[in-house]
Amino acid sequence: MTKQELLRLVRLLSAIESWGLSQEKRMPDYLHDDLSATIDAVGQALLGPDLSSNAAFSGLSAAMICYAFS
Repeated sequence: MTKQELLRLVRLLSAIESWGLSQEKRMPDYLHDDLSATIDAVGQALLGPDLSSNAAFSGLSAAMICYAFS
């Protein structure tokens, strides 16, 4: 995937994450875990293995990844 496609995916994941957090009912844990794992994988693809393994970049939210590349 190109960086533009990965950024589009991160934006979509960010929107899903925001929507899920804004609902009265909580998102099921397994969905939140999958969402977080996917955001981590896409972030690693965007940042590369050297930066993504850096403690300063671990656990970035989808919104933060979008901001970093916009």
